Amino acid sequence: MSAFRSLLALALLAACGGAAVDAPLDVAAPAPAVLTGGIVDPLPAETPASHDLELSDGTTTYRVMFGTVRSGAAIADRITQVTGATIRASVDADGRLLLGTVETGPDAEIRIVRGAALPMLGFERGMVATGL
Repeated sequence: MSAFRSLLALALLAACGGAAVDAPLDVAAPAPAVLTGGIVDPLPAETPASHDLELSDGTTTYRVMFGTVRSGAAIADRITQVTGATIRASVDADGRLLLGTVETGPDAEIRIVRGAALPMLGFERGMVATGL
């Protein structure tokens, strides 16, 4: 019976062009750069009247300004709006601010430049996330 299986395997190999090619099983698509901030929803009890945040996608620097806000989602929406969705912000289920780039691959980057909002958002000046 094993001889029959061997002949069947050879026949299948010949029918497929005579060569077996192993495709890589773990081919990961390039991932975007992602930064995770602190807990932003609900906001701290005392917040200044205005906040600013400067961040870069590696090519362009954006200055996001927002006043007193009532939710982390409002901050995320403002960041996405100002950056034209090149940097997309969202708030995860635990209330953490997530910044992600539209770009993917090793050149994808988010850089936190400066801003009064850094402590509230859980970021530190100079933080960088690069493509994975």
